[in-house]
Amino acid sequence: VANWNACGYKLYVSIIPSLQDAANTIVKQYAPPDYTGFSLGASAVTTKVGTGKILDMAQNKNYSTLPNNHDPTVTSLNFNDDKIYGGSSGFQPGSSYKPYTLLSFLKAGHGLNETFDAGVNQLNQAAFADSCPDAQGGWGGIAKFKNDENEKGPYNILRATAQSVNSIFMQMATKVDQCDTWKIATSLGVHRGDGAQDGSDLSTRPSCVIGGCENNIAPLTQAASVTDRIVP
Repeated sequence: VANWNACGYKLYVSIIPSLQDAANTIVKQYAPPDYTGFSLGASAVTTKVGTGKILDMAQNKNYSTLPNNHDPTVTSLNFNDDKIYGGSSGFQPGSSYKPYTLLSFLKAGHGLNETFDAGVNQLNQAAFADSCPDAQGGWGGIAKFKNDENEKGPYNILRATAQSVNSIFMQMATKVDQCDTWKIATSLGVHRGDGAQDGSDLSTRPSCVIGGCENNIAPLTQAASVTDRIVP
């Protein structure tokens, strides 16, 4: 601390001020820090393709480490990072988890022109092959889901990916081993915000396909996975 106060260090950051300003403005516009309807936390982080360098990192709550601060617009957590680094427990990834099923689907030999019916809105979970230990031999029961835009009819994989159609991704997942999808996700650095850093405790239940299970992931982890490792 003494060296810092005496200007004994130089601090270099990869953040781009214009992007940081835009991120701060947008995240607080759509997730006001003084919202009282429920505990609303939101973040926005961008990493540079190929390097993982952080270009902007913003959240809706103002950051402070002052003790006994009860201001609802302030937090001592960095919503963007893992819990062990002073972050939160992560967030449900939603549709940003879909690329891992897409990669698993393609790796299994399927193609982008294969077609599924977007009108399907439920599947027997026994149709989801899963050789990972957490499946305990397989899933059971009916999985119900819906499409955000109520899409129906035939969609090929390319079109379904562009429009992020839930039904198509759920049906794609029945064509692969969920454990293979887990292996792809963890190989890209995906892990729970409050869990094991190697991703060994990521769930592979069917609802995870569209990011709706207990796999809460830190935004920084998800951003680095998609931009640093998937995008060429």
